[in-house]
Amino acid sequence: MPQEWELFPHLTILENVTFGLWASGATRAVQYARAKSLLSAVGLLDREEALPRELSGGQQQRVALARALAAPNAFVVLDEPFSSVDNDTRRLLRDLLSEESRSGRGILLITHDRADALALSSMIHCLANGRLVMSGSPNEVYSKPISLEAALLTGPAFLIPLSSELNSASNVGALETSDGLKRLPKSTSTITGTSVGSNDSFAIARPEWFRLSEDGISGLHGNVISSDYLGREYLITIKGTLSAPFLVYSERSVPLGETVSITLKNESEHSMIVPH
Repeated sequence: MPQEWELFPHLTILENVTFGLWASGATRAVQYARAKSLLSAVGLLDREEALPRELSGGQQQRVALARALAAPNAFVVLDEPFSSVDNDTRRLLRDLLSEESRSGRGILLITHDRADALALSSMIHCLANGRLVMSGSPNEVYSKPISLEAALLTGPAFLIPLSSELNSASNVGALETSDGLKRLPKSTSTITGTSVGSNDSFAIARPEWFRLSEDGISGLHGNVISSDYLGREYLITIKGTLSAPFLVYSERSVPLGETVSITLKNESEHSMIVPH
């Protein structure tokens, strides 16, 4: 399924979807049964006699997906298949792809959408500037990214410095929090786009691994530079002494410019592992 859809303009929607089956030599009965089933699954059975120009962009994209899945191939490549549909339709199409995958079909999904990649994949390959930067299961690439570059492909992330109070020669660093020093694995790798010296100790963090410090003193300090409402919570961006801001989710909005600090949640103290 190409990103531009490329439906056959002179064929009806039903004829577009049956094309791969027709080319493979399937009987007319098989063609129509499979095509109608897929058009029903993508919510377009009532438009089977329409021409592509009579449909919206999102509807054409759904037809292109149905056409790709209708072809009797063991493996399909889908390039940004949900880019023009609304969230409700996206969930419908995700369910369709999950069903196809469970049937044993191989699917290569090319996407910029983090949620689609995490929800649908059994294996994720992270690409940046044409380079493969990490491969792994959804849980691995999200929870144990090998670099900040890889982490940012799957969600908000940032670097935090580790305390130098522990032996600098060891493989352990520490983050100072309101509950004392939290021991964390240490890495001295170079993160793309971030200057990290050979003597620096750091960890890659996710905003959900932190909370606002109750006393406003312990943890990482800084001033609030943005507060984005996400529905159930706010994503707070804080600029401190680090070269890059750090992030935390909060149930309440925090005024811009207010000085706050964040501290590591106890249950996540071992989440910020950066593999060598």
